[in-house]
Amino acid sequence: MDLRDRKRALGAAVDELQRFAPYAHAFAQEREGAAFRATTRATSIEPLDPVCGAVLCAWNGQAMLEVAVPALDDDTLRGATARLRGLIEREGIRPGPTVDPGAPLERDFAVAEQVPASSLSLDERLARAVTVKDRVHALDARVRNAVARATHVRTQELFVSPTRRLYQDLRRAELVCLVVMEEGGRAADLHGGRGRQGGAEHLTLADDDVARLVEDCARMLGAARVPGGSYRCVFDADVAGLLAHEAFGHGTEADMFVKRRARGAAYLGKRVGSELVDLYDDPSLPGEAASYFFDHEGQLATPTKIIDGGVLVAPMTDLVSAVCLGVARTANGRRESVQRKAYTRMSNTFFGKGASSQAS
Repeated sequence: MDLRDRKRALGAAVDELQRFAPYAHAFAQEREGAAFRATTRATSIEPLDPVCGAVLCAWNGQAMLEVAVPALDDDTLRGATARLRGLIEREGIRPGPTVDPGAPLERDFAVAEQVPASSLSLDERLARAVTVKDRVHALDARVRNAVARATHVRTQELFVSPTRRLYQDLRRAELVCLVVMEEGGRAADLHGGRGRQGGAEHLTLADDDVARLVEDCARMLGAARVPGGSYRCVFDADVAGLLAHEAFGHGTEADMFVKRRARGAAYLGKRVGSELVDLYDDPSLPGEAASYFFDHEGQLATPTKIIDGGVLVAPMTDLVSAVCLGVARTANGRRESVQRKAYTRMSNTFFGKGASSQAS
């Protein structure tokens, strides 16, 4: 299905809901893909669980009321519209902040595939995983198991509001590998890989990446436990990104501000790190696996500067948290699926580039 064919039907639903609520929007999603898995002892090809459906939303001044459905045909959408209209009537319109629907915009976006995944046979895609698994085993006799998994996913998303008609066709491919090593009664495991926007051109791991994965796992095999305590650490970009996500990112998701569950709310405008530290969340980065063109609430993807020179300057937001807190919206209102509520969720969260050299 091409979700763009559902613009008119979703637009009719939004127009009907706007008669009863001060703001309404609709979001539809379809996702399909496949996973190709090669282990030391077996191979498999599995379709990913498909996703198809829509959610209709209406703001009543205090809360976002929603009805989700697992299909996109006209009758199902009309039924969902009637159910949400009834919910609006039961809950009533209440005094509260208003939603700015944004400037009018109709646009389609798409991620290009250099090598369309569908252009390769199932066996050819499986061979990408088998090749990585075999390379791992060839590098070290202590490898007891290797699991390589090649995955490609296509996600179509359609957002319709009183002012916007937005469509995005997202293509993502990744190849990840787990290495398990054993020697002298000790075992270690380590995983790595790479995911990018695009097609089958990304269903691969460079020889250097595979070699580094095996070498690092071997180091872990012989490594002693690190005694508990405080350490000064120097991180590479990957680990720094993990720290940015876990230590800072989750604490600056504004839906937790509204629920009073985030410490970050108490530190807005205050110093939280060195003056050398800048922190960003940016879903607009080209080609990154976590990138997109707009979030699930119709906000166009733009970078958000969370920490500026060590000072916490802004949270990431979804629509409801931004409205309730009276702060700027960011493109972080996202859903696990149409069956789940939209919350503030990170995209590509990272520390900004500094001016110091590695030698200094």
